[in-house]
Parts: sequence; C-alpha cells; structure tokens
Amino acid sequence: MSGSDYAIAAESLLDELLSRRLEVVKIPSGDGYIRVPIITNPEWYSKICKRFLNSRKRYPKPRTIIRRCNMIAALNNIISRRYKSCGGLRQDTEYFKRLKPTLRERLEYIRETPQVAVESSNHYVVDSTPW
Repeated sequence: MSGSDYAIAAESLLDELLSRRLEVVKIPSGDGYIRVPIITNPEWYSKICKRFLNSRKRYPKPRTIIRRCNMIAALNNIISRRYKSCGGLRQDTEYFKRLKPTLRERLEYIRETPQVAVESSNHYVVDSTPW
C-alpha cells in the first residue's frame, strides 16, 4: 500500500471516529443503577482497544492503553503524510503499527464497495453514479 492509500483509509476511519463517541446513561434497576450505552464507539476502534489491554493492581478490570486523542493524532498524521521517512510513509511508530491492519481492511472495503464516496484532498474519489 502506498502513502496515498493509507491516507484514504485513514480519512474514512477518522470521520467515523469523530462522528461516534461512547455515551452511557444510568438507568434505575432494582436497588441500583445500570449503565446503558446510547452511542457506541466504532467497531474497529473497540477491537483495537480490546487488543491492547493493560492490567494494574489498582483497577480490577483491564484497561486499554489506546487513547482516543493519540488515535486521532495518528490518523491526522497519516492523512497529512507526516509519517514520512526517506520519501516513504514511516511505519515504525506504535500507533501506525496498531492501525495498519485496520487501514488495510478499510481500504479493501472502500475498493469493494463502489457506492462509498471518499474524497481525500481531491486525489481519490470513488463513485458509482453514472454521469
């Protein structure tokens, strides 16, 4: 995959990540409350978070090491091609390594689904509408 391919996939993932954020409400239940999600994170983001868990003595449940702000920054860097080294896309950063399989899956989905319109800085547009 070339840098522009990664940028196309990253733009799609970034749009999805920015438009969806976990929102939870508490609903009375018996003698307490239960937490119910109203809006969930994108599936790809949840999968990455589940893959990179960290457990501590202080918290009984494992917590992810993935941070939303770092993920957004990494996607923005891929889109603006700041991950460059020797003329190519720098692929040694941790977030790039974590995102790489997801970027490939998203690009395959974009290529297989011609109805999906992705405009990435006027250099790639997929549209099945006949003119």
